[in-house]
Amino acid sequence: MRLITLLAACALALPAAESIAGKWNFVYETPVGRRESPTDISVEGDKVTAVSAGRKFTGTCKDGKFKIAGEVGSAEHNRTGELTLEGTVSGDKISGQASFAGVGFPFSATKAK
Repeated sequence: MRLITLLAACALALPAAESIAGKWNFVYETPVGRRESPTDISVEGDKVTAVSAGRKFTGTCKDGKFKIAGEVGSAEHNRTGELTLEGTVSGDKISGQASFAGVGFPFSATKAK
């Protein structure tokens, strides 16, 4: 019984970032329209790596605060630049603000089932 109690306590003590590992569906409400992007997130401690459409993003997730950045391209603007995402994790959802080329817009994500 003590072993089960200890294992349950350890599981509850895992960092919040652990729960975000897996497949996610991101939605960006950009100024030029809605963009959807399936994304794979992996976690090591509070370090986060996300891969979407072959592009790699890195950052952190700690105490429910999510922040990643990576290089992306924009066909509409014929340029590349850094896309940053800052948001809040709540269960199987992430929401917040994205920024690209000085323009901010909302994003949301739901963990795939």
